[in-house]
Amino acid sequence: MQHHSFPSPVRTRWAANDTVHAWYLPPPEAAAPAPALVLLHGYRMAKDHLLPVAQYLRRMGYGVWVPDLPYHGQRTLSGNGAPGPSPARDNGQDPASRPGLAGLVRAGLVDPVSLAEAGAGDSGRLPFGGDLDAYCQAVGQAIEDMRLGLDWLAARPEIDPARLGVGGYSLGGVLAAALMGIEPRFRAGVALMGGGDFAELILSSSIGEDVRRQLLAAGWSKTDLREAFRPYDPITHGARVRNLLMINGRRDPVIPRSCVDRLWQAVRPGSGNRLVWGPWTHVPPPGPVRHHVLAHLRRHLPPAARALRPAWWRSLRRAPAAGQRTRS
Repeated sequence: MQHHSFPSPVRTRWAANDTVHAWYLPPPEAAAPAPALVLLHGYRMAKDHLLPVAQYLRRMGYGVWVPDLPYHGQRTLSGNGAPGPSPARDNGQDPASRPGLAGLVRAGLVDPVSLAEAGAGDSGRLPFGGDLDAYCQAVGQAIEDMRLGLDWLAARPEIDPARLGVGGYSLGGVLAAALMGIEPRFRAGVALMGGGDFAELILSSSIGEDVRRQLLAAGWSKTDLREAFRPYDPITHGARVRNLLMINGRRDPVIPRSCVDRLWQAVRPGSGNRLVWGPWTHVPPPGPVRHHVLAHLRRHLPPAARALRPAWWRSLRRAPAAGQRTRS
């Protein structure tokens, strides 16, 4: 695993936010040149929390690049890039026991060790008040950062630039869907517990109350929010999306059903796009997720067949037992 950093192409008022930090997990040797995936974390999370997922996908034959989104992780302004608590849960308790994060740990989507070490940090805590332009700039910066990171990833000799994909959870799923419509080099994507319509997400989600309160206090309406976020909203670019897998929960309080429905209508079902509903809240069980995600990736971004074989099988093929005859 390698640390990768570069200057963001978008400059903000905060220097700490303007360097992109990421983990890169190269594919197994047997897989090269291999397909590669960009993984995007959720709101108030950080890249470290997706490492178990990244390591699993690497074992499946993929190279994986996992960045911190703007103002998250190592880009947190306070310097404490741990996943931040919500206002209702900032009480000093073990972070792995918080209701939302505990579910992520149980599902295997978050690393409990790094979460416990993180404590109550400030990852994703935004200093914008009611400044709508600053919120829009943060989303635009995330998209441009990912595109520049994709340049680096596609140029790696062990990566096949014709087999690139993106996946994300929660906010990362929203951004992954947007990138699928904006960046043509992404051939397939996964939006896990994502959706569209930033305005509705801000005003109706069960999280982000501080952001919602500040924007409404500044006098911004839903119409204002929709117009401001339009260039970055996955709904805007939905007609160009191909091979997107959406996985959503019917009882999800974070991503409203209306946001999922609007994105699904925008991405033109039948273009390799697929929507899977489950009886879940914001944290789906790992088994069904793995099943659907791997089937989708193997269909649209297949790794080398030899990368999927266990190491003991490959070693037998390379080194025949004594007396065994081989043909070459």
